Order: sequence, then C-alpha cells, then structure tokens
Amino acid sequence: MSAYEPNSRYLREVLILCFNMKKSAAEAHRMLSNTYGEAAISERTCREWFQRFKNGDFDVEDQHGIWWDQLGVVCVL
Repeated sequence: MSAYEPNSRYLREVLILCFNMKKSAAEAHRMLSNTYGEAAISERTCREWFQRFKNGDFDVEDQHGIWWDQLGVVCVL
C-alpha cells in the first residue's frame, strides 16, 4: 500500500480518469482499494460519482450545502 493518503478531490479526479478509460464504477473502486486500502472511497460513492460524470457533471470540488428551514435559506456553506 502507498504511504500517500489521498484526499477526496484527488480520488474524484482519479475516478474521472477511470471513467474516461471506460472502467466501471466497480472496477474503479477495486483499483482504488488495491492502491489506497482503507483510504479509498466506497463502491457506492464511486457509483454516485460515475452517475454524475454520465450526466456531464465533472466538478470534483466539495459540494457546499444550503441549509434552510420553513422561512427560507438559513446558511450557505
């Protein structure tokens, strides 16, 4: 296993590479798990990102949330 601990953005960028190489989400997860072990993201997360890529969304930045209540927007993160 590599001594490098990948962050979320890096792993998403690697997923884009796998997507462009026509790998499946399961294959991409297997590659990440073999390389980074416990630091890899789950297969479910890989599938979710692959779905975004299929929909044309290649933004790998952390998604900021919007908190709201019955009165409207409370906070934008």
